[in-house]
Amino acid sequence: MKTKFSIIFIAITIAIFFTLNNQKEKRINEFLNTKTEGFLHAYNIIYKQHKELSDMALMHITQEKRVIEIYKKLSDASSNEKYKLREELYDHLLKKFQNLEFYNINILHFHLPNSESFLRMHKPKKFGDSLLGIRDMVNYTNQHKKSIDGFEAGRLYNGYRFISPIVDQNNNHLGSIEVSFGAESFTRKIMKQYNTLSNFITSSDVINKKIWEKGKEQFTKSPYDGYYNDKTVLKVLKKVDIKEKRKIKPSKEFCNKAAKYIKKNKPITLYSSKLEQTITFIPIQNPITKDVVAFLTVRSDGQFISRRINNFYILFSISTLLIFMILFYLYKQSKSKGLIEHREELLQNIINTTKHLTVVTDFKNISFANRSFLEYFNLKKLDDFNNNYDKFCDLLLKKENYIHGNLLEDEDENFADLIERTDYEKQKVILLSPEITLDAFSISLEKINIDNKTLYLVTLIDITKQEIEKLRTEHKAYYDELTQVYNRNKLNEVFDSEIKKVKRFNHPLSIALIDVDHFKKFNDTFGHLIGDEVLILLAQTINKHLRNIDMFARWGGEEFIILFIETNIDDAMIASEKLRKIVESIKHHDAGHITSSFGVTQYKDGDDLKSIFKRCDKALYMAKENGRNRVEKI
Repeated sequence: MKTKFSIIFIAITIAIFFTLNNQKEKRINEFLNTKTEGFLHAYNIIYKQHKELSDMALMHITQEKRVIEIYKKLSDASSNEKYKLREELYDHLLKKFQNLEFYNINILHFHLPNSESFLRMHKPKKFGDSLLGIRDMVNYTNQHKKSIDGFEAGRLYNGYRFISPIVDQNNNHLGSIEVSFGAESFTRKIMKQYNTLSNFITSSDVINKKIWEKGKEQFTKSPYDGYYNDKTVLKVLKKVDIKEKRKIKPSKEFCNKAAKYIKKNKPITLYSSKLEQTITFIPIQNPITKDVVAFLTVRSDGQFISRRINNFYILFSISTLLIFMILFYLYKQSKSKGLIEHREELLQNIINTTKHLTVVTDFKNISFANRSFLEYFNLKKLDDFNNNYDKFCDLLLKKENYIHGNLLEDEDENFADLIERTDYEKQKVILLSPEITLDAFSISLEKINIDNKTLYLVTLIDITKQEIEKLRTEHKAYYDELTQVYNRNKLNEVFDSEIKKVKRFNHPLSIALIDVDHFKKFNDTFGHLIGDEVLILLAQTINKHLRNIDMFARWGGEEFIILFIETNIDDAMIASEKLRKIVESIKHHDAGHITSSFGVTQYKDGDDLKSIFKRCDKALYMAKENGRNRVEKI
């Protein structure tokens, strides 16, 4: 008889181990995949922001008459004449380039049609070298007369490059122009917005092949074979990483595993037990050759995985002991009635070993509860709980994105089924403590059978701090840090959503681009702090006077955008004129009166954010040309 029960115990224990381990691996993989998708989405948003800023800068420069005139003269200019034209172009664009540097654009580079470097605004003494075979993106633009963007190494710097052709009014190709951002611009934004550590690592083959010897001093070996760290990125990382976690390197095995995914151009998130962190790897391709030339990493907290592993061992231990006790009970029940009480006492001691709130329940009554659960509700014994609550679901508060009893589809649905059909990231609940505080918990359960009765071992893990941090992170992602109105990320999401509604219901949609008049004078006269106060005052004033359905966001610098939802251009003009007068009426205590110019347009079939913004920008230009402090439309 003992042998029989021993075999059953071993068989069930093995089954429990593999079941729990499979669930653990599934949850961990879901978590890692969510991390990958999240940071890949964040990277794409940041890339889109840089592209939009680059497109604006390139559009303004390539449409300048002076730039076109200089380029026209280059076609038959002598060496001396080219030198003078180069100086003329440099002097003409110096202030504009200094303004672009404020937005982290560190390269403004002009090329001739044969891909010869004509003027590097960032290094004006370096010119005349051929970029053929060195800069594939420049060659592409001059050969195909098309814009291109992406990451590419150069002779002096690596960076994200946005290149456009320069053409005259007859669409004759005159050359090309590029603006570039360093990789540190991307990593800085990721670290600031998501409170993580980010690095950018470049292929040694690319560095050795393209960068001048002097420039190679900017790089140092990384833990990943065949890849180098950029010292500029490390400098930014050092400022953020107060605890110097970056100095703790992942294991060789971990690096080799990551390298396999990087070579396949596959974004991946891996967990390092050594670091107790997850690292997300985003491969970066050359836009021409499609070779993986670099990758961006994001280090973030891996406590979820370490907790999941710990929980696995706790649940396995509890489940194994429960099975042992059940079998032991069945074996001994005929000998001693007192063993039932002993079993319950032993089970209670087992469940008390975890600090997480743990109960055994059928989601009506609670059969067992650990000490942590009773202490949380200030209860002395379990009977006090069952007397105060009809069922387990009564504990759970109704709140969006959290599980509660009202989500049950009908009376016959089991709470376990509700959890099973809920997305993993939403498997969490809200409890109200006796101290009247709202606390968030992740909820997990394991099905167990006792005396032919189906019960569930429910574990509640406190995630209140993580939820608060998540809300802060989301706020940072969607709100402008200075003015506390929406930022471009939110604008892009709302615009995409509204375009779908416009196409489906044929509702009108109008957009206004707003610019603070003579903003540079505020900064130059009173300083940047007063300039910031002017932006805050204007943003909060406009935001307060808009309808709830409209959307207001900071576009960049002193420019703001309003989405007038379900509004045609005539009504948008009326609303914009009212807002202009309201802005005109406000006064800053130091800077005095503030005025603003509005450029308004309406959505047309086929529009995207870029095309509609271009019309807004032209309308805004008209408003400025016609005297500022006015509203114009296109």
